[in-house]
Amino acid sequence: MSLHVAMIDSLEAKVVGTDSRALRIGVALPMTGVLGQVGPSALDAVLLAADEIRAYRGRSERSLQLVLVDSGDTASNVAREVSQLAHGGLVDAFVGLHTSDRMSAIESALGSSTMPYICTPSHEGVDHAGGVFCSGESPVQSTSGLSWVMRERGALVWAVLGTDYLWPQVMRGATRAEINRNGGVVLLDTLLPVGAVGPGMADVVKSLRRLGIQGVVLNMPGRDLADALSSLSAASLDRSLVRYSGGLEENVLYAINGDRSGNLYSALHSFESLDSPRRRALNDRYRSAYGDDSPVLNSWAEHCYDGVHFLANLDSRDLLPGRDRPNHGAAQTLQPTYDMHLAVAAGTRFEVL
Repeated sequence: MSLHVAMIDSLEAKVVGTDSRALRIGVALPMTGVLGQVGPSALDAVLLAADEIRAYRGRSERSLQLVLVDSGDTASNVAREVSQLAHGGLVDAFVGLHTSDRMSAIESALGSSTMPYICTPSHEGVDHAGGVFCSGESPVQSTSGLSWVMRERGALVWAVLGTDYLWPQVMRGATRAEINRNGGVVLLDTLLPVGAVGPGMADVVKSLRRLGIQGVVLNMPGRDLADALSSLSAASLDRSLVRYSGGLEENVLYAINGDRSGNLYSALHSFESLDSPRRRALNDRYRSAYGDDSPVLNSWAEHCYDGVHFLANLDSRDLLPGRDRPNHGAAQTLQPTYDMHLAVAAGTRFEVL
């Protein structure tokens, strides 16, 4: 499959100005920052979706154009870019993959705007204003596999480890509640600085050993999660310590050169190895477009792919609020249709349980 969809950056969109002949979907993807390793697969995913849309849209429908914003930039810079594009009528909708501090800043910057904004990663499970919808995992969903892990592994003494921003702050409460509900106890609960997990892990390792911790929940994504897991492995704790995360996806496994301990678990909506008809078909189309050596299509990238398709479908049915269109409440019609899955790391892939 050859990809022909036009993609421009936010600066070009501002220079070119509005274009009523094009459906413009902003894509806020992490090209840099803590989630930067997820960016390439998310970018490929939205390009694949857009090329598929271009192939089936009728001649009378608007052409599709993607406008790229680096969501790995600072929260204030990302929010400013998204706000300028939205309030300037330069985009019709957004799909975003980023940490929740960016989402909070974006939501504040959008104000009363009802422009659809689909946020794809794990989230705090709270209601959002305007057209914002979170399609990723809620705290309840992210912790849903803990009861199985605790029962099967007999782990009752736990630590909760996260980074210090909104999502891990909310997750620590949900995690403690789920551990307590299943008869466990949390003896260590620590938040580390975003982007600087490594320096604090020496003290964490000492505490894990001193307290006889059997399992640790890691509420952090991307590079921070990879650094924390690497530190635990360097201390040989991967051999005995049960590790569980709702932010663990394939890119992190690659970053730590895989894990074969049988002690590393993830709970997400999807995995590349998920044996479902939909996922197998998506994997085939993705490999056909980009080859076998393409970046791994993780759960959040799949949500980005779905988000672009959803917004284009709304536009085809004239239900997309945006430039010169009334608000039909279209974004609120999007409901999660994903099942949760628990998986264990098996090298650089996941074995879905």
